[in-house]
Amino acid sequence: MQSTLIPYLAVWGLKPDLMLLVIVSWTLLRGSGQGILWSAMGGLLLDLLSSGPFGLCSVALVCVAALTGLGEMNIFRLSLVLPLMAAALATICYDAILLLGLHLVGKPIIWADALLRVIAPSIIVNVLVMPIVFGAMRWIHRRTGPEEISW
Repeated sequence: MQSTLIPYLAVWGLKPDLMLLVIVSWTLLRGSGQGILWSAMGGLLLDLLSSGPFGLCSVALVCVAALTGLGEMNIFRLSLVLPLMAAALATICYDAILLLGLHLVGKPIIWADALLRVIAPSIIVNVLVMPIVFGAMRWIHRRTGPEEISW
């Protein structure tokens, strides 16, 4: 969906990073182990469809899942505040890693321009879309999670 459907839903050239939001949501709901596993697989799929250096999306998503996993012990993890904050911070981290990776392979990056035209709009779009993604992932989490034993 990230590479095929979402580009057609872009408004003013802005589109959410669906895979990033799914990884952040799943990591908050299921923990860093699950988040890192799914981020590696999702990152590889994005890498296969990307024109960037192979492995860059995977590295960025795994880093984001590991950092998001720091919030898994938070007592507020199922409230909407933590997912919104995590989406904003994850967007900064993800985009910064992608831009740094492109810079390291010789692509020219104008950092101030990237901050204003890439990272800031991405934060806004991702935070606006996060409640929908987190709600869907929480629904999946509840349907597929381990059964609770009631005494």
